[in-house]
Amino acid sequence: MDMIFQLYLEDAYGNKICLTDEELHYVVSKIDGLYPPSATLSTVGYPGADGSYLTNAYVPKRNLVISLIMPGTDIEMYRRELYKVVQTGKYVKVYYSTANRDVWTEGYVESITMEHFTSMTSGTISILCPDIYWHGYTESTASGICHNPTEWVTGTTVTYSDTISCNMSVDSDTYGTTMKITNNSSDDITFVSFYLQHGHGGETAAIEVSDVELTLSAGDYILVTSQMGNKDIRLYNSEDKDQGSLFGMITFSKLEWTEVKYENNEFRFIFWAAETFSSGDIILEITHTDAYLGV
Repeated sequence: MDMIFQLYLEDAYGNKICLTDEELHYVVSKIDGLYPPSATLSTVGYPGADGSYLTNAYVPKRNLVISLIMPGTDIEMYRRELYKVVQTGKYVKVYYSTANRDVWTEGYVESITMEHFTSMTSGTISILCPDIYWHGYTESTASGICHNPTEWVTGTTVTYSDTISCNMSVDSDTYGTTMKITNNSSDDITFVSFYLQHGHGGETAAIEVSDVELTLSAGDYILVTSQMGNKDIRLYNSEDKDQGSLFGMITFSKLEWTEVKYENNEFRFIFWAAETFSSGDIILEITHTDAYLGV
């Protein structure tokens, strides 16, 4: 029997169980929660007038409910095999694939109910996913390079500035990216201020770090992540050792940061440095992995 989809569950230790195997030990009759999860909206009414206005909107979690039956023999054994991987209150990773989509999500088992002593053993598995996205495996990358920054003289102050740009087009729901700025020269570079900008459809999100003396030695890099629940900007040395967060240096930010949106996205790194560099360059790299609210 050919299945139109494949569904696997995996626990925190890597133990995996297939709910769509050819032997039909388990038959999935329904999956509720593949579609985009519901949002929680907060509104406030206008004093003495009709209508209201939105004050807050967010999506708290995804609830994935898998309904299945067990039509085969040795039901007791395979029910036990299911319980070994799917345990209430414990972590579980869900793999879902069709002919056109191959994704995963993760969460925690809220409940697992299985009927006993019936002509057809059936049950449901309820999984709560704090991360609301289905994650794909397709990774998009883009990069830009600065070779020769422009000298700027303001009074007695000399700085060196440039803008590094790159573009990325994706077919994915809004989700964060990883932005990496590397000192690929052989000289130390001291930034006195810089901007990270993301433009899409005429809108611009930005992070600003100004009035600082942030020195990147050769091979050092700044790593900016904007994924939900993991927004940060950190400094790493050439040996990939974490040198601490730069979050406290941010003087301005727009909440979207560098979240990629459908189709064309432009990223820019604008900097002012206290000195130029004689060899090498500064490299801007953008990495984005597809994610979907609904599949």
